[in-house]
Amino acid sequence: RRFSDATDAYVTATVPRGALKGWIQGYSQAALFLAFAVMFWYGGIYVGDESAAPPPLSDSKFEGMFIPIFCMFCMGAGIGQASLGATDTNKAAAAAKRVFEVVDHESKIDSCSQEGLTPGVVTGLIEVED
Repeated sequence: RRFSDATDAYVTATVPRGALKGWIQGYSQAALFLAFAVMFWYGGIYVGDESAAPPPLSDSKFEGMFIPIFCMFCMGAGIGQASLGATDTNKAAAAAKRVFEVVDHESKIDSCSQEGLTPGVVTGLIEVED
């Protein structure tokens, strides 16, 4: 019974968030495919229009149509690579905070002080006794 209650509480808390993440991912995929559909549709009209001249920096209308598409692919790849590091940045910031908390912690042992007990002679030999 306790397990069932715990899982029900967990599912109730996480399903809406998971559904929102799924909707956002689906929307981004739909927007991407819609953008490509519009580009290919307009590119087909543009390439098929015999009265239009080729765009600057390209030899043909077909090439002129694919230059922006390849730019979009490269831009998408760059954004995808950058977004992969976004979650790592948050984890790194949290880890850096923990490291600085440890480094900034004032030790109870003052290694520069002459007070307290000190060993007489240290030779560096280690003996292991059973």
